[in-house]
Amino acid sequence: PSSSILAHIKMTADQQSKGRPDRQGRVMCATYLSFTGLEVVAKEIDAKGCFFDRGAHCHEDEIAEWLNELDEDDFLFGEFASSQLMVAHPTDGSDCVNSDCEDDSCRAGDRGDGEDTSERGDTKDVVAPAGPDEIREASAELVAGLPESFRESVRRDAESIALMCTRLCPDSPWLTMRLEIVQHNACWRWHQDAYVSRTIVTYVGPGTLTVDEDCIRWEEFFKTMDDETNESCVLRENIKQMQTNAVLLMKGNAWPKIRGEGLTHKSPEIKGDEPPKRLLLKVDLHMVRPLLADDSDEEFDDEDDESTEYEDERQASEDTENENEGQAGEDTENEDEDQAGENTENKNEEQTKYSGLKRIREPECARSANVPNVEKL
Repeated sequence: PSSSILAHIKMTADQQSKGRPDRQGRVMCATYLSFTGLEVVAKEIDAKGCFFDRGAHCHEDEIAEWLNELDEDDFLFGEFASSQLMVAHPTDGSDCVNSDCEDDSCRAGDRGDGEDTSERGDTKDVVAPAGPDEIREASAELVAGLPESFRESVRRDAESIALMCTRLCPDSPWLTMRLEIVQHNACWRWHQDAYVSRTIVTYVGPGTLTVDEDCIRWEEFFKTMDDETNESCVLRENIKQMQTNAVLLMKGNAWPKIRGEGLTHKSPEIKGDEPPKRLLLKVDLHMVRPLLADDSDEEFDDEDDESTEYEDERQASEDTENENEGQAGEDTENEDEDQAGENTENKNEEQTKYSGLKRIREPECARSANVPNVEKL
């Protein structure tokens, strides 16, 4: 985690050690083992993470055989494919200012809500948020490079998770779906993340490790922040490891009205020099547009460090909550005008440069590895 996140946790160390409600989060299993059941339990305020098991994938052997022919180093950061959509208007009211945008939904003078802004002299391109049809298309694009035998099942997972997440957090602007091949490049420390949410499926290989907050040795957690590992902050018997093919929703620090930070979790432990390969589906929601592996070097060079990303993500989430509470009765025009000056220049650059579908990243795409803020699970 970044120094900003660590400092934020350190500042509240004394309070967190006194049994406050923001340290009572749990990892809950859905009563009904389905996406519907997962959506229900995700609404529980104490559910920092929720999951349901569904047994091994019916094509597990075929997935493993296909995976054996690939390596995470064949793809930048192991990212086999990705799709990204803007599914809600960013909190600053700006969407697309790219004059070269080729998205059909990008129309000057139309914010996507029926208001014609051209009479106000606002002629910048604006894109309407993506809906179910665009999510369905993005899910199909995401899995286009997979073998036919299990392509459709992964597509259904991606679409179902994306629709569920947008219902749970309708004000989160950025939906990002990734397929990743992971073996060595992962986050082995216990940590929390700054996104709104991440839903993850491990189709092959060991699943993510999670823990209830009352089982975390917080004093040890704070003490080992600068250490290479922090295994000592969670006793082995308290670890909840996801089964292969389970669906896990993890709330992040920017989840609406979350108490404290997001779910504490880490990658599965490495055993031996050749840990098993894992095929992961990740469906994320962010308040600030996250970078993809196929973004250009210049875009990466222009990014702020992870501490700014964390602050922007958290602030954007708080801005949205305040808007919902304080402006519920106001019309859309007033909402846009009130919000226009609230966010930072960096947020404007990140949130307005991109919208619409990000195509699958080709395997031969390569770029310098000197890129900050890339995390793996």
